[in-house]
Amino acid sequence: MNSKHTSFPRRTFIAASAMAGVATLMPSAFADPVSDAQSQADSAASALSDKQAQAEAALSSLNAMQDSLDEASDKYQEALDEQNAAQQAMDEAQRQVDEATANITQMQKRLSTRVRSMYRTGSGTFLDVLTGATSFEDFATGLDLLNDMSEDDAKLVSDLKNTRVQLTAARDEYAAQEKVAQQKAEEAEEVKRQAEATVSQYQATYDSLSSEVQQLLEQKREAEEKVREAQAEAEAQRQREQAAREEQQRQRRDSATTNRYVPSAPTDGNAIVARAQSCLGLPYVWGAVGPSGYDCSGLVSYCVTGRHERIGTASTFYSWPAVSNPQPGDIVACSSHHCAIYIGNNQMIEAPTFGIPVKVSALRGSKIVRYA
Repeated sequence: MNSKHTSFPRRTFIAASAMAGVATLMPSAFADPVSDAQSQADSAASALSDKQAQAEAALSSLNAMQDSLDEASDKYQEALDEQNAAQQAMDEAQRQVDEATANITQMQKRLSTRVRSMYRTGSGTFLDVLTGATSFEDFATGLDLLNDMSEDDAKLVSDLKNTRVQLTAARDEYAAQEKVAQQKAEEAEEVKRQAEATVSQYQATYDSLSSEVQQLLEQKREAEEKVREAQAEAEAQRQREQAAREEQQRQRRDSATTNRYVPSAPTDGNAIVARAQSCLGLPYVWGAVGPSGYDCSGLVSYCVTGRHERIGTASTFYSWPAVSNPQPGDIVACSSHHCAIYIGNNQMIEAPTFGIPVKVSALRGSKIVRYA
């Protein structure tokens, strides 16, 4: 049996060593970014919490001051109502004073006219009553009438003057009340103005804090996004490092396997058996021809040629003619779907199936063929 010699290039060992060095240096490079991003996110969350507390306190003060403003506005309106009522009462009293004054003036004019008329005509005096009477009864009646007229006129004038005095006093009282009400209104207006200024100040403070809260909220979102990105990058790096370690292990295993079995390519059955034995324990990998794993025909191809190249499938080997004198190193064609290497003593080495590594098994199948 002839086979070509295959060696594992030295540069493979150099590459494997380089990858091992990279894998050793990488872990610490991506540990800190996650920690730093998380620290920034925690700081942003803390700052946001503090600013939100300040904004809530400012809003509470604003609401309380708004209540004070509403109360001041109510008192101001009440003072205005009192002032308006006093002004209306004063105006009404003044109207009545003016009316009484007009009546007094008119009455005084009428009395003056009567006196002048009586003086010019000479009527209406005591002498007229005395000389004009035809009897004592006429004299008495005329005298009583004259006295009544004088008393009524005088009483009417006196009553009008008294009324004017009372109305004037009422007007002055209403004027005093209006002045007090005006002072109250001015004081209430000042309180209202101060409350409005304070509310405006509190509103500005709250608006400013609300704006800062929004900015900090956005910073928190950005920090959390950076944490997610850092975690994703760290996970990707971990996978790259894992792949590098696996590749390193594979390179080492391949190197060890190649150094053990490939330096020379024996041509006899014992060499084939030796290659098969060297693969014991390696995993079953469908479609693989080594060096880190095999399927059944991949194992047979490597063992009979010394190369990690497939020379056929189980169906191929099953189509070969059977030998009459089986020897260690021959191929066991178990079926058109499975094959193995015969090692003598009714035993064979096979790559069985998924999850079962290369192992020694009892001979199965009656057809044994030979690679020539």
